[in-house]
Amino acid sequence: MAGFRLLLIAVHIDGHDRLIFGEAVGAPNPGTPASPTERFTVPVAGGSGLPISILHAVIEEAELVSLQDRLIQGSITRSEMTISVGPLTRRPPLIAPVAYQGENSSVHPDGRFTYLLQEWWDHDEALMRELWDTRSFGDVASLISAKTGLNLADNSDRIGNFLRFDRLSSWCIDRQTSLEFEGCWVRALHDGPRPEADLVLNARFLAGNEIVSEQTAPLPLGGVAIGLGHDYSAVSLGLYDARTGQLLARESGAVMGHGRTRMGLSVNEQVTDSAGKTHSVSWTEWDGPPLDQIDQRAPWEERSHLRALRTRRLREHWGVRVFKQGERTAAVDMIREIIRQSGNSSFLYVWDPYFDSSAARDFLGWLPRKTACQILCGNHKGLSPKSLIPLDSQQPLARMKTALNILRGPPQSRQIACRFRVKLGSKRYDPIYHDRFIITRETAWVLGTSLNSIGKKAGSIVELLDPDPLRWLFEDEWSSPPAGWVEVGL
Repeated sequence: MAGFRLLLIAVHIDGHDRLIFGEAVGAPNPGTPASPTERFTVPVAGGSGLPISILHAVIEEAELVSLQDRLIQGSITRSEMTISVGPLTRRPPLIAPVAYQGENSSVHPDGRFTYLLQEWWDHDEALMRELWDTRSFGDVASLISAKTGLNLADNSDRIGNFLRFDRLSSWCIDRQTSLEFEGCWVRALHDGPRPEADLVLNARFLAGNEIVSEQTAPLPLGGVAIGLGHDYSAVSLGLYDARTGQLLARESGAVMGHGRTRMGLSVNEQVTDSAGKTHSVSWTEWDGPPLDQIDQRAPWEERSHLRALRTRRLREHWGVRVFKQGERTAAVDMIREIIRQSGNSSFLYVWDPYFDSSAARDFLGWLPRKTACQILCGNHKGLSPKSLIPLDSQQPLARMKTALNILRGPPQSRQIACRFRVKLGSKRYDPIYHDRFIITRETAWVLGTSLNSIGKKAGSIVELLDPDPLRWLFEDEWSSPPAGWVEVGL
């Protein structure tokens, strides 16, 4: 191996340069790196922007080993920058075959060769959360994609991590799906002058993770034809040196359907199939990704669609709890457990216009002391703008203030902030909010009715896997209410 192409992407956040993405790709001739360092700023809401740095270099094995040692220590120094990482955990190495998934040509840097992949993993994903909290993750990912071709939105598991790719060999598997018969043409290509070698091709046909069939055949210069007469969803191809048994290249993915065609040199070849019959195949030139795509529906494609739909429905079923009329005890127990588990989060947001003293007594006693709770509420019941008594001293709010102060005081010492908001109408206070939510860092719940009556009538509690849109809406509403609203802090 002559060298490695190094790519580091860093973001300046919370006063430090942090690693967004890092990789070192081994190649016989790594070439000349792009512009060594590129810097730009991504605008963020309510801030001056996120400075992003992209660093390119070509390094040797010894320098890469030194960099790997510094990864474990928590920082990298390049181009007069100190980039903090991790804490990182080194994962076991694995063979990373060419993969065809969606619109991504590969999980590899070039999508052609097979690599031994070593990964240093940001196991707590702190940077991912911090980037997401800026609310500009989409803009950051889009600009990085435009400048490097790296789509972090589709490969978010690589954020904050460092990967080393060692090419297994200079051989790659080249295949082309036949539209004339149920099969595909497969051959081996070499990067540079082709050496004399006896090659073997192994094909495994899979339905999910189950191997349906397996074929092994010598691979001549012209290639072989593989029949596809199996009920399978994917095929995995392995290229081996027949003399030593060494794995030279591996590839896996759908051959037909939405599989992508691997192209080689512009020549005609005689290809032999498993029955010994020869076929004349024309290989058209491939200039590298993006690859041509064959859009031919396969029998398993509809099954895959239905399987995915079923999975989404099962997840939704798991995340929805339905209550019949009179099942208040079950509903209350569920809400209490949600609040109790908010100890795993740093905050609990309750957005319920009819939250009152009875809801405070029924639920907030289960609030962990370390969790900061914020409540947005406001309705007209029992309140009058014509009363001579100040709004915060009228009976409903006075009772709620008393209930909250008991929870805040010793020995309970709960962290609770409550903002009661209404709009002054012509004859009464009008509620501003309608929907009801409970929000934590990990998830959020949509409540069919308010906490003070949940379970008394038929209704539901729906769990959302992504809490951030509601979380951000609540935080914006909490900090920046429109002018003209009446607010009381309780």
